[in-house]
Amino acid sequence: VNRMVGQDVMMKFLRGRYVRPTQEERVFMFLDLKGSTTIAEKLGPTYYRLLNDFFHDLSQPVMMTRAEIYQYVGDEVVLTWELERGMRDANCVRVFSLINEAVAARAEQYQQEYGVTPEYKAGVHCGPVISAQIGDIKREIVYNGDVVNTTSRIQEMCGDLGVDLLVSGDVMRRLNLPATYDADDLGPTEIRGKEQHVELFSVRPT
Repeated sequence: VNRMVGQDVMMKFLRGRYVRPTQEERVFMFLDLKGSTTIAEKLGPTYYRLLNDFFHDLSQPVMMTRAEIYQYVGDEVVLTWELERGMRDANCVRVFSLINEAVAARAEQYQQEYGVTPEYKAGVHCGPVISAQIGDIKREIVYNGDVVNTTSRIQEMCGDLGVDLLVSGDVMRRLNLPATYDADDLGPTEIRGKEQHVELFSVRPT
């Protein structure tokens, strides 16, 4: 049941944690497949098998870093952590490396079955959200706040800047980044839909 509804989500329902709207600090990662439109046109309905295999490969990294899968939106997956949990052991960055390892381990199988190995980009940001439980016959926990939209916009900037992983300055100031990563300070960057520029860092394993 935990795997079906999301890691730790069942306990939140049972405890009634979000029956009343709650303000909390969370970390979000928006992770999106590159070139998905072209791949979908090439593979047709088989594309959804590829997508499902890719999402399946995310499972172990997600569980290892104690992330929650908030949403699947087409070819995009949204991960979230409570702030402390996301910063602990650099989980919100380490998950990207673990996904890289999981996909690389199955690269040959991807090529044999689909003729392509998934490539992806991700944006990471943190901040306050209002968390609430909604629905009756189908219940969900939803997160509302500027941080969610901003994280999505940061992920979109990966393509413009030619990088795979962008992390906001708000995250970097709270994060004890391991020595196994390099971070390039890209400075304040204009983000679509944001009046104020957002400080961004390009992060990658050394």
